[in-house]
Amino acid sequence: MIKHIYGFKYDEDHLAPHSNVDQRLDFWIDVLLIANEYRIPSLTAVATSSVLTFLRNFKLDFAPCDWVRTRKDNFRKAIKRFVELENNVTLSDGSCQDGVVAFFCEYSMSGLVNELQLDKILEPIEPFSARLIRQLSKTKK
Repeated sequence: MIKHIYGFKYDEDHLAPHSNVDQRLDFWIDVLLIANEYRIPSLTAVATSSVLTFLRNFKLDFAPCDWVRTRKDNFRKAIKRFVELENNVTLSDGSCQDGVVAFFCEYSMSGLVNELQLDKILEPIEPFSARLIRQLSKTKK
């Protein structure tokens, strides 16, 4: 937060050279939570942009091969974290969630359910949303 306020560079550089997906996601969620706590819109914008870049870097592909499976597993973990975040914290700025929703809209609902099991990620926290998504994935429209 201090680096942001004074215009210094900050990013994932402080993480280990080969940081894993969880560490990078934790970093950006922490930045988002700090921006929320102290109501710093410019920091929220940076965190939101970084989170969306983080998600886009997964380059989701629904092909049946091992490296895609690993990527999907990591993506599922990331989305589960966002669902938990939304359930546990009221963010004053919904732009990050709006961006995540827009990101999901780039994919077919059936792919999100059949390939990523999005409904199963939502089920423990948002059972109605999970049922709704499952049903929508079966529609042809």
